[in-house]
Amino acid sequence: MALKFKEYAIEAQQFVEELAEALGYPQDTDKAVRVLKAVLHTTRDRIIIQESFQLIAQLPTFLKALYVENWKYQDKPKKFKTKTGLRQAMIDSEHLLDSDDFANEELAIFAFRTVITKLRRYISKGELEDVIAEFPTELKGIMDPMKS
Repeated sequence: MALKFKEYAIEAQQFVEELAEALGYPQDTDKAVRVLKAVLHTTRDRIIIQESFQLIAQLPTFLKALYVENWKYQDKPKKFKTKTGLRQAMIDSEHLLDSDDFANEELAIFAFRTVITKLRRYISKGELEDVIAEFPTELKGIMDPMKS
């Protein structure tokens, strides 16, 4: 099977450009990638490993690479229960963030919701429901705007 790296790169660039636009900074794709990685890593670190594997299986190659980058598996998922805790987990997950990437809780929640919304094109409804189930009640609505 021949790998289609050029097609993967084109798909990745298109996704990042669309994400940057949705996040409100269409000219800053570097920031969009930082935010994307923070959301992926925060989600990955919050859910059980079996759920991570099921989620990874649905992601395209370029997102799989971002998802597993610097992954240090822990037996127990990180626990945070509030929006403030989610923001802090996002900041902690990505050491390359700029100080203004998640300047306040509102921006962090908007970014998290926007990334999850964009990822829905790849993730089945059932898998997304399984991932949402891993989050505390206060945060479920962030991942599922239909419930907020």
